[in-house]
Amino acid sequence: MPPKSDYQCVDCAFYDQLEIYAMHRKTLIIRYITVDGIVQTSTTQIKDLQTRNKAEFIITSTAEWIRLDRIEKIEEL
Repeated sequence: MPPKSDYQCVDCAFYDQLEIYAMHRKTLIIRYITVDGIVQTSTTQIKDLQTRNKAEFIITSTAEWIRLDRIEKIEEL
């Protein structure tokens, strides 16, 4: 049996908003928590949304993979 993921599903409205940001190529300030528990901030655009190993991610224009349940805040520039 595959290992259980600790990923926490995100709200559908939040996911829909991420898709809109990607579609309109909005520049965003994204604050998120890394796997090591460090708070990071990235100014970037969302290039794609993908699912890997039962977790959802955004892929940014700066080639970062940010797990959706680790995002604390998103602001438009």
